[in-house]
Amino acid sequence: MIVDDWRSVVSMMPADFEKSVRDDLAIQRARKVRDGSTLLRLALIYATVGGLRVTAALASQQGITDISDVALLKRLCEGSTWLAGLPAKLLADRRQFDPEKCRSSRRIRCVDATCVKRPGCKGTAYRVHVGFSLSECCIDHVEVTDASGGETFKRIPVEKGDLLVGDRGYAHARGISAVAVAGADVIVRMNWSNLPLTDPDGRPFDILAHLRSLADGEIGDWPVCTVGNPAKDVLSVSGRLVGMRKDEKSAEAARCKALKEARKQKRKVSPETLESAAYIFLFTTVSTEEMSAEQCLEIFRFRWQIELSFKNLKSVFGLSKMAAKSSKLSIAFISAILIASILVDRMTNKQVFFSPWEHATQQDHLCSTNTQAAAPVLCHDRLRSYDHNENDGGRASTPPMPLRCAT
Repeated sequence: MIVDDWRSVVSMMPADFEKSVRDDLAIQRARKVRDGSTLLRLALIYATVGGLRVTAALASQQGITDISDVALLKRLCEGSTWLAGLPAKLLADRRQFDPEKCRSSRRIRCVDATCVKRPGCKGTAYRVHVGFSLSECCIDHVEVTDASGGETFKRIPVEKGDLLVGDRGYAHARGISAVAVAGADVIVRMNWSNLPLTDPDGRPFDILAHLRSLADGEIGDWPVCTVGNPAKDVLSVSGRLVGMRKDEKSAEAARCKALKEARKQKRKVSPETLESAAYIFLFTTVSTEEMSAEQCLEIFRFRWQIELSFKNLKSVFGLSKMAAKSSKLSIAFISAILIASILVDRMTNKQVFFSPWEHATQQDHLCSTNTQAAAPVLCHDRLRSYDHNENDGGRASTPPMPLRCAT
């Protein structure tokens, strides 16, 4: 792609591709690297092949440009800001159907973040925040921050009617409030303490006390509200607590995992944490008329798709093999990996959805599916377990025992 079919890659770039490289001061002197196309090509070679010297040698061999490794380092660092903005621009026009025509169908989006380390760094150096659209089976949002950039729904651009699915790190009143204000909904996993709740009358809601009433495999569904903070523009959001008790084997595995992590971090585990390990519980703002408790749990299981995206980025595209030590070169490397992933995804989709007769299109398929019809389809034996890390180490498993709804 980078060597043999570069024109196809350039054709997928945003309309202001060359203009933006000048506006962002990524190229100030047209020596060796004369345009954005050349700079992007060098960045992709560096990220996918590896090494400044190897990249410089390959660029010279392929007739791209004759540049030294020192000059290449300087160019990549100068262009890091421009490269960091390209993934978002590439994703801006990624959607291939009219959202207004498909408004009856939810755009279900899984959100999560993954950590990237620099060589010699013990902790997290950067965090890559990603949104994955289940409707289109592709990444639709990317943001790179340093280690201080935490997980929150506020980072995700939201459209009215979206359904955001997140793990425990996103269970905060501020982010949920931002999604509700935008006219969207959430399904987010939580722990017993990170999201204080009240009942509809405003009285504190004891999560564990209600979960204790569930039998193995039984699902509970209770109306609740988040606790607002008007001084910080955080609204109280009405929703539901959906919970399910695990079987004893899964619960014991979860408790062992919690104790192991606590020993590693040299801290104590509270009795409430060990008790809550026996349950899976979510907060959602989707109404019971639109989605049952069982459907909410089934949709949350699809959050594993974004974990597969992270796995591809790290194992296939080499995101975990970053050799850059400087902050600017690290940003250039991560951005180039994300750009390569998006380009490969686009080229793959062109082949998958190609039809010479145009009898069926991706738009027809997406527009014909609504939430109520799609949710039950999620219940089949090839889905991941509710808690893949705690049940079976991430391997595919059959669903748990038949589920019963609490009265």
